[in-house]
Amino acid sequence: MRYVCYPDPYLMFRGLARLWKAFSPARFNYQRYVEWLKKGGIVVAGIPRLRTMRVYEHPTTPKWSVGFIGTVYFNLPEDTYNEEMAKITHALLKFAEFSNVGGNRTAAFVAIKYQVRPEKPSEGQLGLEEVEEAAQPANRQ
Repeated sequence: MRYVCYPDPYLMFRGLARLWKAFSPARFNYQRYVEWLKKGGIVVAGIPRLRTMRVYEHPTTPKWSVGFIGTVYFNLPEDTYNEEMAKITHALLKFAEFSNVGGNRTAAFVAIKYQVRPEKPSEGQLGLEEVEEAAQPANRQ
């Protein structure tokens, strides 16, 4: 089995979209969203603190999983920015706080806390933390 030991935006958000599609009555265009992800709609903007770790299923068995713990910042680059996709991403991140993401979701692996990053993203980029303000894109450069 292979493990992804870092936050891959495509895998993470595609998985969340798939989970949303399976359990939520609210619909969006899943294929269009996945295509947007493939084009780099969401990127890792920073990893100030991240460490990988191996978690054993039980102390007496050799079964284990690998993951990471830490803080990751995502960004919506201006060249692929789409207000509809930003709103979907915001909803998926809120959903992820309850559903968890990735492998071993039901064991509370990859629990996330979606927070607004206080500082502004670099020029020419829109951070996910500003998705709620995306209705007024005139603030963007």
